Amino acid sequence: MKIKKSVYNHILNDTFSPPPESGGILGKSSEVISEYYPDRGCGEHSISHYVPDIAKLNHVIEIWQKKEICFCGIYHSHYEGDTRLSKGDKSYIERILRKIHMHTDTLYFPLVFPRNEIICYSVALTSQGLIICKEEIILID
Repeated sequence: MKIKKSVYNHILNDTFSPPPESGGILGKSSEVISEYYPDRGCGEHSISHYVPDIAKLNHVIEIWQKKEICFCGIYHSHYEGDTRLSKGDKSYIERILRKIHMHTDTLYFPLVFPRNEIICYSVALTSQGLIICKEEIILID
């Protein structure tokens, strides 16, 4: 995953530590993640999972599309040591990919450990189910 260094640093330093989990969306242009939008959630607070404000995020994605910025994934914080996508994460990812499969078959789902590190996964939907791969993060100036 290629990402602007400034976007990476903002996500790493501005994402809340759990509990509760927090997150946002990623946007790319020219194959580099150049945009992000932090989400404060929909008001359904849970300490165990991130509950996005779908209406607000869809509105941001529409604005990005007009600027030729493509939605390319969702990031969210995890507890230290919890470095894998959870069963709930995978279920949510599959629902997203099924809804937008006409536009893309692969999205990024970085896990953020605030002020420490980001671990990125790319996820593709195939006829056999989800294919999850750990992705190298390449910082671009």
